[in-house]
Amino acid sequence: MKKRITALLLAIMMTSVFVLTACSGNNEMTDNTQPTATQASDETTAGEENKPTEPADPFGKYDPGITLRGAWVDTGGTVFVPGNPDYDSASQNVYIDAYKERLGISVEYDWVSADMDAYNTKWNLATAQQNLPDFGMVNEVQYKMLLEAGLIMDMTDIFEQYASDKYKAFLDADGGATRGYSTHEGRLMGLPITGATPDSVALIHIRKDWLDKLDLPVPTTIDELDATMQAFIDNKMGGEGTYGLIGSKQAFGADPDVAFRGIMNGYGAYPNVWIPDESGKL
Repeated sequence: MKKRITALLLAIMMTSVFVLTACSGNNEMTDNTQPTATQASDETTAGEENKPTEPADPFGKYDPGITLRGAWVDTGGTVFVPGNPDYDSASQNVYIDAYKERLGISVEYDWVSADMDAYNTKWNLATAQQNLPDFGMVNEVQYKMLLEAGLIMDMTDIFEQYASDKYKAFLDADGGATRGYSTHEGRLMGLPITGATPDSVALIHIRKDWLDKLDLPVPTTIDELDATMQAFIDNKMGGEGTYGLIGSKQAFGADPDVAFRGIMNGYGAYPNVWIPDESGKL
């Protein structure tokens, strides 16, 4: 049980996913010991008799190996090279090989979606059919549905025993906010996705060479940015049809560097964020 939990946790941590499902319909792991939702709760809260007698190894290897089913969304940030065994596809690359060679985990994907809408649709169908992959990233609504259905594994004791020091440090860095989001009735249900806050800030990248050619300063306000964009357009800095600013059509959910959240925030709009007003109401 200890070795099995170790690799399950690693699979989640290394693929940046949110939930480890406690029940997966017809899915069975290669060692035929996958817990049901009830078993997961019993096994992970059994008490002192189930705690390991030796220090936990978060990077221990399965022997014999196991197979885990997952789900993944790739919105275009990954480039594969068909025919190259190191980067051929989502199911054949250096990472998949490393999971198997170093951890004894064979990773297989139930689905790999090219956009978030398709990914979410497949998750919703899998939840309705209770034929879930072993791990995957879900949004807030899906997480709540899985939680209410008892389909998320209780990771509280497992996390304390097997999570690496670095992963624990990530969750402590924000004062427990990320971990708290995944904690219900004192139990850590699934695993929170962590990220470095500075890497999540919306930024605007400006062509410094264009600023220099037009003898313009770096804009520090939205009004100055607007004037700078218009100057780029008027002077055709990128040729005919120059755009002053480009970004993603996914205004809310895109990567920070191509999202418009920063400009929205500048006008007092905070999509996907609740803030208190002067009276303390959200």
